Amino acid sequence: MSLGQKIVGTVSIATLLWAGATAYVSSNTKAYLEKYIETSNSLNQTNGIKLSLLSFEKGFFSSTVKLSMAFSDPRVAEVLKLPLTTEYKIENGPIFFQNGLGFGLSRISSSINFNNFFLHNAELKKSIADDIVLNSTTLVNFSHRITYKGATNPIVGNIEGTKITIAPFKMSGKVDANTLLGEFKLTNKALKATTQNGRKILLENLELSGDIQKIFKNGFYLGTFNLNVGSVSVKVEKELFPMVVDNASMKLQVSMNENQDNSLTMDVSMDLDKGDTQLPPKINFAKHLHFEYALEHTKLEAWLSFQDSIKKIQHKQEAILKTIQNTTDNELVMDGLQELIALQESLQNEAARCISDALIKDKSILKMATKITDKSALEATANLEIYYIAEKKLSTDIAQFKQEFLHGVKLNTKVEVQKSLIHSLPPELQQQLNMLLMIGMVKEQKHAYTFDANYTPKKLMLNGVDKSDMIRILERNL
Repeated sequence: MSLGQKIVGTVSIATLLWAGATAYVSSNTKAYLEKYIETSNSLNQTNGIKLSLLSFEKGFFSSTVKLSMAFSDPRVAEVLKLPLTTEYKIENGPIFFQNGLGFGLSRISSSINFNNFFLHNAELKKSIADDIVLNSTTLVNFSHRITYKGATNPIVGNIEGTKITIAPFKMSGKVDANTLLGEFKLTNKALKATTQNGRKILLENLELSGDIQKIFKNGFYLGTFNLNVGSVSVKVEKELFPMVVDNASMKLQVSMNENQDNSLTMDVSMDLDKGDTQLPPKINFAKHLHFEYALEHTKLEAWLSFQDSIKKIQHKQEAILKTIQNTTDNELVMDGLQELIALQESLQNEAARCISDALIKDKSILKMATKITDKSALEATANLEIYYIAEKKLSTDIAQFKQEFLHGVKLNTKVEVQKSLIHSLPPELQQQLNMLLMIGMVKEQKHAYTFDANYTPKKLMLNGVDKSDMIRILERNL
């Protein structure tokens, strides 16, 4: 066999294999899509969001799909044209030739004009001349892993005299097609607003991201979520705003993870840096704030139940508020207000029930830590730890719950402020510190002022001194 025959034979076989694979993928694309819709609807049922397949025009190399999204919340219908309808072009794998060479089961592209979704599109046009369009590409690989990316156009407009300029929103992520678990990221380089009075707000380098590890049927998520704001600047008249925000930044992380014993641990951390911001005099010494919060080893099923209860209470509140808004009958209004008060009490009791069900003896711990740093890297720190040690389950009656909680925990806390930092404090705060020193609430060390508290049921130690008599005062006021 000549070299030319071998090449032709190889190409012919490869072409047949590709054609066969393409036929298989194209024949299964609708099934993959229906499975995705089924999973999405199952996970979003409690959120009132439902996807539907309106049409599927099958082709050998590509297909055209129309989907609709409906919302059960009637307030959405007051703003958007429901159901929302979108069209997608699907290239059948395993090899893609349109829009660049690629490999996978399917490559999906769309161009969504958000203006078409709004009921008052004409009014939106008056404020923002250009349509807001999201162009996106999604790749489904051979392992049913979805990778997507997309971006909007820049948004420029004038809303009631306020000029806005928004850089393109960019989105990306990777998720499992069968579970919809995975990562996402939404970024924006800059959002700018200027009012008629010359007030200016500038936010730069915004990022919202997350890694979703588990989704429950009631919409409760496990995973890690991040919000970063690279820079915030606000320039307004000083008499209207007590400080000038300049180049401040923020980082926020929230994580909820399931432990090996099926308990839940929630962690929150936040960092605030003032940059060149001029804060009010009492706190202007602070340069950076770091805060941590952790609630470790609580029963996951208690939080799932609490979320269900909260949603029911919210639906009742919304129905009552709608009745109040749509009536001129004073008697109905008063009845509605009484019902809202009763629901608020129900919410408090529900919170007590959740905490009572969630806490695990000798395992559940609440930790909080704060650190304030000035421009010279001097620090003030505060740490708190509360351990749950109750022998029996706490009452769900809110009044009794407070008493039982006090006798069912032990507590350790420590506050420390470096002496050199005290000189940065305003005179009134220094006077308050001297008063606390006099009554023994603050202790003077070599390089710092400290406050230590250790509590176990019926016993309280402050800075090494027994202050258990204060517990009885606290009990009477609960």
